[in-house]
Amino acid sequence: MLDNPWILPAKTGLSAGLAWALCAGLDIPDPVSAAFVAVVCTSPTVWSGLKRAFDQGVGSIAGAVMAIAVAYIPLPHWLALTLGVGGAVALVRAIGFGAGYPVAAFTAIYMYLVPFGGPFQTAWVRIAAIIAGATAAIAINTMLSAAFYRGLFARRLKLAARHLAERLDDLDQGDPESLLAVFPVLASITGELADADRELLLRRSTRSVAEIASQRRQVRALTRVAHFARDLTLTVEEHGAPLRAEDKALFRHAACKLRGEASQEPAVSGEIGQRLLAALKRWREASGEAA
Repeated sequence: MLDNPWILPAKTGLSAGLAWALCAGLDIPDPVSAAFVAVVCTSPTVWSGLKRAFDQGVGSIAGAVMAIAVAYIPLPHWLALTLGVGGAVALVRAIGFGAGYPVAAFTAIYMYLVPFGGPFQTAWVRIAAIIAGATAAIAINTMLSAAFYRGLFARRLKLAARHLAERLDDLDQGDPESLLAVFPVLASITGELADADRELLLRRSTRSVAEIASQRRQVRALTRVAHFARDLTLTVEEHGAPLRAEDKALFRHAACKLRGEASQEPAVSGEIGQRLLAALKRWREASGEAA
């Protein structure tokens, strides 16, 4: 929902193409893995891409280690594959890297089903392909993301605000669960902005850091609006009563403001409603809208 309909296809396509070119130039006989890793590591920020590349590397090494260990035991192929994949998943979990189990499992499968000579040679081909794919993605991320962080996140925040407004409209119509879809969206933007902030601090880009800090305040305020709206619906639900007219007016007002539409602030009673209005005001201030 938040990705630019043109930028993401362009970045993934360029990353995959560059990965293939690196494999051709360096004589790496596995452009498929390189192109796949390049697509996986394509991300809104360079820092996020680096983290994904690290995940790919750790998972692949774990899968390769287990596949090599099992390869030298005389076992039927199906049993060797079973032990290699299961062992790779167990290994990444044992080292506290459980999220990397799909990569570890895929590498173990790759080692058995797409060999390039012996186990060690296959492992080196796989690792070289991962390095080529990650390098391609990081290069494209750097060229097409880092220079446009402000505009990229401004668009994402605008879309997130509209998404929240739509869910508030649903609350007005009596759907208390509608807000649940908002929180993963806001959490994703929060993480990406944190990555961008770390990266820009390393570059010592003072102006860009200040802009990202402003956008982080926006997403924090949006998250508070969503939480207070959710709290209000749960409080009403616990009392077994429908939303009051003033609650619905509050949600309509917040939705209008999030869409940039004119709306007069309603009279609100109760602590949760007041906090929602305060969070909405903080969002408007952080986004540069006149209060």
